[in-house]
Amino acid sequence: MENMNITSAIAGMTVSEMRRNMSEMRHKLHTQSEEHPFNLSSFLASGYPIWKFVHEVSLGLHEKRSSRISRKKEKANN
Repeated sequence: MENMNITSAIAGMTVSEMRRNMSEMRHKLHTQSEEHPFNLSSFLASGYPIWKFVHEVSLGLHEKRSSRISRKKEKANN
């Protein structure tokens, strides 16, 4: 089995910071109401706008997955 290093999907952000931001975003989503709707343009405590965090996580996860698939293909061809 391949040695799995856990890395953040966002360059320059630690896994711990990413998990903290995800947790805060999930909390905001679950506690939304008509008076306080979830808003992608609001900010996380870290200063990240929610829209930017979601965008960077999505792109980062895609890049990591693509890289992992490429490595597996290269390994299979050798």
